[in-house]
Amino acid sequence: MDDVTIVGTEKACTIAFDILKEELESLSLMVNAKKTITTSEALATSLGCKHSECVKLLGAFVGRAVDKERAHIDNMPDTHIPLFDRLPLLPAEIAFRLLTNCGVPRWAHLIRTHEPEVVKPASKRFTELSVRCLANILKVDYNQMDELTYRQIRLPIRHGGLGLHDWFELADAAYAASLSNESSRDRDDDPFAPVPSQGKDTSVDVVWEDTLVALKDEQPDFAAHLKRNATQISSRWLVGPITFASCQPSNVFRAAMLFRLRWAGAHPDDRTPFYCRCGFPNVKVKETTTRDMVTHLAGCPQNGGPTKRHHLVRDALAGIMTRAGYSVQTEVNLDPKGELRMDIVATPPNGLTMYIDTTVANTTSRTLRNKEDVEIFAKKDLEKRKKYQEVANSKGATYCTFAIEVFGD
Repeated sequence: MDDVTIVGTEKACTIAFDILKEELESLSLMVNAKKTITTSEALATSLGCKHSECVKLLGAFVGRAVDKERAHIDNMPDTHIPLFDRLPLLPAEIAFRLLTNCGVPRWAHLIRTHEPEVVKPASKRFTELSVRCLANILKVDYNQMDELTYRQIRLPIRHGGLGLHDWFELADAAYAASLSNESSRDRDDDPFAPVPSQGKDTSVDVVWEDTLVALKDEQPDFAAHLKRNATQISSRWLVGPITFASCQPSNVFRAAMLFRLRWAGAHPDDRTPFYCRCGFPNVKVKETTTRDMVTHLAGCPQNGGPTKRHHLVRDALAGIMTRAGYSVQTEVNLDPKGELRMDIVATPPNGLTMYIDTTVANTTSRTLRNKEDVEIFAKKDLEKRKKYQEVANSKGATYCTFAIEVFGD
């Protein structure tokens, strides 16, 4: 036996302590008074143990006064400062994983085990420290973060965010959910236990759903951006296994994170003072923001980004098909003039040759960001088939358009 907790009146606790002490002595065990703590001064005197107005039980502070609990909780964020100071010194991917997997579970426990009025002030402080740490990991200025970026960071990864929650925002729902779960356990042990009132569902998941619904009405463009980031394939790189190779190129990881956040500096929604080498923006110039310019640059052919993405996808697909037993060639001329080139020509051990053309759509661009992926891919496929289908048929091959968007879908 290690730890024992006794709850009750001073008289009841005294009787229970004497019984416990007697029973333990029959087992050749003894109570260590130096490690025994009570919230009652009278009990501390009579039992010869320590007195504290607030004790820590299973990671939660329990006291006779709310202000005593709050005093302990208010000191908790600062205990994480050494961690937050050291994380940016690590490779960016490792630092991000430690940030989301170390501080997050501990604070989630605090908001589930303490009343919101106790934990909310410290939760606000802890949230700020976490996001400041992330800004240092990404090597950007925390003070240049706009509200939409801050909002995305605080959403779960499965909803398009980065998983650094707003603990102040979640405190009420988390504590209510904890009480609801405890009530369920009571009913499991005692079928006659009272059933809690059937009010509004206060689970944390409902908080996220309500947030996303509100964003869809208030910020439809931002909501569409979150939806694209929410798919498993577009978020896998944030939660998948870390390899030696993946954790080395920190700047690549930082760039991917900032692109996910559509980072555009201090004034992302102001009219952009920049122009692309291709001439963008040449229409709706006054409406083009710095964030629009950043997303345009990611998809502008004159900057080389789309070509590099296309070749990465092509080579990855060719490699997979080679390992599957296909005979694979890339960038194959289909006509003597060299005007038609097929990205991949793959021949299986038994079956028809396949012509595969890969295309990567920049769904963050101004022309595509409000369109559904299905609509975008259907248009791409129609364009490619007009170009290649007839040639494929004449050579007895099947044709396929392999379309993917910049977030992986």
